[in-house]
Amino acid sequence: MGFTSFKTWRKFASYIGIAPFPHSSGTSIRGKTKVSRLANLEGKALLHLCATSAIQCSPEMKTFYQR
Repeated sequence: MGFTSFKTWRKFASYIGIAPFPHSSGTSIRGKTKVSRLANLEGKALLHLCATSAIQCSPEMKTFYQR
């Protein structure tokens, strides 16, 4: 599939399940923003593993993460 299947980064983030959506019921009840449970969990897991690997291997990313 690759990154070429999505026209915008917003659509990709929504597909992977990292884009938060507001939770509301009607006009008066507003909850916290939550990510969708209907996400592609395999893609989300791969993205998480890439991020943790970058934090461990790259000193610049490690500094950014710790900050």
